[in-house]
Amino acid sequence: MKTIFIEYIRVTLLHRWWFLLVMLGVITATTLGIYVPVFYKNIANGFAQSYSAETAQMMLDNFWMIVLFYAGIWLSWRILEIGIIPIDAGGVRHLEKQSFNILIQQKYDFFENNFSGSLIKQASRFSRAHEVIMDWFLFQFMQNLIGIMIAFVLFYQHYPEFAYYFLVWVIFYIAWSVGFSIWKLKYDQAIAEADSKLGGSYSDAISNIFIVKSFALENSEKEVVSKKAN
Repeated sequence: MKTIFIEYIRVTLLHRWWFLLVMLGVITATTLGIYVPVFYKNIANGFAQSYSAETAQMMLDNFWMIVLFYAGIWLSWRILEIGIIPIDAGGVRHLEKQSFNILIQQKYDFFENNFSGSLIKQASRFSRAHEVIMDWFLFQFMQNLIGIMIAFVLFYQHYPEFAYYFLVWVIFYIAWSVGFSIWKLKYDQAIAEADSKLGGSYSDAISNIFIVKSFALENSEKEVVSKKAN
């Protein structure tokens, strides 16, 4: 597992400028999006007050801030969309080439002792998981982290005691989530291994279809694949 993440980090560093561009887009879009409701709150408070030139100007200023922030959010997401393509697609393509180069250098005995379908499954899962993990990091982890940080600052400015309660809850939630993920990891590994074995049996049956058909082994191969799928 450690080796896998090291490879993912290495691939990300190869596209580091695109990664920094995407990070800029995520941070900016998330920050601006969280602050927009503050301007809506100011406008709502203005409607609740008696009319005055100062109140009208305050509401107008907040309105233009909403327009400006939404323009910034739109621009940030467009920047992110530009940068995410070389990170996701480029990373997957690089890992697929790397996986093939490693496989092709193995000795003949290695392929004799491993199903080709299983090897292909593992290589494909390894490369495709980079995109899944990168998207999770950017659109879930980073966005939630930024949201928590900004929420804590806002809470602390108005209700410091509540901000500390909020921080304690966040720490507890993160600890529980990490613990659950570690506990669940063994089951994820078992599922991945079973999927690789199923892919190996599937590929073996198809690649030897002449023998299967010649000796009427269709039902036997169905049973083998069915057992691997359970």
